[in-house]
Amino acid sequence: VTKSPAMACSSEQALLLFRYIEADGITRRSFLRILQQYYVCVKTIAITNEFEISKSKTHRMLDLDEVIEVLEGPRSDERLGITRIRGRALGDGSVGWISVKGNQGTPFLKETPKPFFSCVAKIALEPDFKQQDGASVRMLKMDEVLEVLEGPRREKVGDVVRIRAKTCKDASVGWLTVKDKEGEVFAEVASNGQYYTCVVSITMTDVQDIKACKVLRKLDVNETMRILEGPATEDSTGVFRVRGQSTKDDMTGWVTIKGNAGTVYAKENKQVYTVLRSVALQRKFQSDSEAVRVIAKDEAVELIEGPKEEWSISDAAIGWVTMKDRFLRPWSPHYRCTSATVINDAFVVKNAVTIRKLEVGETVEVIEGPILESSLDVMRVRARADLDGVVGWVTLKGNQGTPFLVRKAR
Repeated sequence: VTKSPAMACSSEQALLLFRYIEADGITRRSFLRILQQYYVCVKTIAITNEFEISKSKTHRMLDLDEVIEVLEGPRSDERLGITRIRGRALGDGSVGWISVKGNQGTPFLKETPKPFFSCVAKIALEPDFKQQDGASVRMLKMDEVLEVLEGPRREKVGDVVRIRAKTCKDASVGWLTVKDKEGEVFAEVASNGQYYTCVVSITMTDVQDIKACKVLRKLDVNETMRILEGPATEDSTGVFRVRGQSTKDDMTGWVTIKGNAGTVYAKENKQVYTVLRSVALQRKFQSDSEAVRVIAKDEAVELIEGPKEEWSISDAAIGWVTMKDRFLRPWSPHYRCTSATVINDAFVVKNAVTIRKLEVGETVEVIEGPILESSLDVMRVRARADLDGVVGWVTLKGNQGTPFLVRKAR
């Protein structure tokens, strides 16, 4: 700072400035807080290429909850009565001008702290956005904090295609993979005329001739059958008949799908998929969710929702990390003491002197860290006690797993 021509201040003045900014010394986090400004989108608004709206073109629409880093502004357009910023969307790096507030006072962006995430489990920090087997910068430890530089960004997981469906056999409902990221196909849309579903309860018989047939059983409403033969018109009665196989119990027989007066008993079902190889039926859309059951080859399923491509979310912090709740959670620097511990004057526990005891229920603000204290394999933070402003080092969790500090709910 003292060497900067723009500042032109002495060492003593610089020291006073630093103490004004952060009484206990400037950390990287507090320094960046001065220099960087962020907004979050609270109402969908366009990112444009020019400050003047009348001359600009829309680059894309900003989605709700997207975070923007300010590059220039805020600037006021006095003619229109609006405030605009030039910013970079963390999600995809899009740069452009965005209105903070409309001329009627409608807010589009709201100022927000820089986003951080905390690890809730061990996870790999990867060098590139695209996941590569075995490639990682290092493993992140539980309670480490990540500064978001880019992201969250959607990563397409191959071409994984999923559908929500009901099995025709036993009416089990869930999600299944139609095609995985290697391109392997597990189910496909049935060809035209391959499946019919009963709209009323109808009899299945052993032969086509109604006058000479025997009843095998009744098909239920919404029961589906795979067509093996037909439809064929019976000359003597004028009805339309098919030979089909029930997807419920594999029983095969003849069924009337349309009467001679035009009454429809079963109609073609174009929402049916045929399973080409055994695949798991799962409770949730995510392909790692709990299985309901395994669907066997040649079973039929009826489409309820989809097809949908499966996505995972990633975020960047000197590398890329898969962002799922079981790995990462939003982080803020405010913690609460859950087990009595001490505030030390030094980072290394062995050489530290106790400043005072930290009691259960006290709250602290993290100034620096968490950082791994390797000799004890614990994460430590430099924090300021809200009660009296005392600053020192505190252990988040003991090496036996006892939590001393936990993040306060946002």
